[in-house]
Amino acid sequence: MLTVNKKIVIYRKSDANEFSKKNYKVLPTGNRKVGPSINAVNSILMHSDMLGELMPKLIGMSKDDREFTKKTMMYWNSIAVNIPDTGKELEIGFVYDLRDSKKITEIEKIKGADKKAKTFAGDKQLAEYVEEFIKEEDRWRYGVPINASDYLLWRYCLNYKAVANSPDEKILGKSSDIRFYIHNEDLIKKMEKQKFNLRAKAGKIFFDVIADAELIKKYLYAMGKGAGIETMDDIDKGKLLESVYLNTPAELVDIHKDKQIDMKAYIEECINANVLRRLPNTDIIVNSTDNNPIGNTMMDAIAYLNSDVNVKLANEIKGRLRAMPKA
Repeated sequence: MLTVNKKIVIYRKSDANEFSKKNYKVLPTGNRKVGPSINAVNSILMHSDMLGELMPKLIGMSKDDREFTKKTMMYWNSIAVNIPDTGKELEIGFVYDLRDSKKITEIEKIKGADKKAKTFAGDKQLAEYVEEFIKEEDRWRYGVPINASDYLLWRYCLNYKAVANSPDEKILGKSSDIRFYIHNEDLIKKMEKQKFNLRAKAGKIFFDVIADAELIKKYLYAMGKGAGIETMDDIDKGKLLESVYLNTPAELVDIHKDKQIDMKAYIEECINANVLRRLPNTDIIVNSTDNNPIGNTMMDAIAYLNSDVNVKLANEIKGRLRAMPKA
């Protein structure tokens, strides 16, 4: 048996309004409770298998009781959980046990990447696999929530419109309906690690590319950032690539992995030189000499130009691009 603790805290959204701050003693405190919501209630009730296993502990009734469904619906339609000033901490972790007779059948159904039945040497291996590869909504099938009440309240809040799923200021400011937010320290650390790794990958790509003017040009074109680069000097092109690395590192990593990077760069360069044209407000690419379509999308255009049937036109387009005067 292995216990994997995981805690989150539901906090009340702070009021940034200066008037509210100055007059907080005389203003009403507002609704401090997580209550019933049609969307959240319907969402939690959809998980009937999970509720059948976890709700009996909360309502003191077997799932086989004919009143079970009615009592479960009453429970969620009358929920009222106060969120104190210091926040409400919830334990949403699991206990994993390969010897749990109620879990063995589901555990034996787990399949690995090779589609074959997955075997586990111990509870630690099971826990690591479930936490890494199994969706949150299905983890209860392989482990037992440490605190069923806390776990179900958290699952309920994920679909409760008054609760933001993160303390992100952009999300909190999105709607006046948001009164609370979830702080998940483990998730924050995981996201920070992912961001760090992404930036590190993008950094390696950037420093590999920046030393080669032709590579810079190819990457910029392939990402659709070729407008005006023919009149830029190498420093300005480098700064443009650097802005991608610093602001949208995923974009740089994705294009680096793209097997069609050369063709995308070539087609975008043709569009920039008006050898090909992209119709306004669409992805449709046409031949600029006769407006005949090359493709409805970039991938269509790549397939078209790579086709043996269109080799004559492809060579003509290539020749027109080469004949364009260089800046």
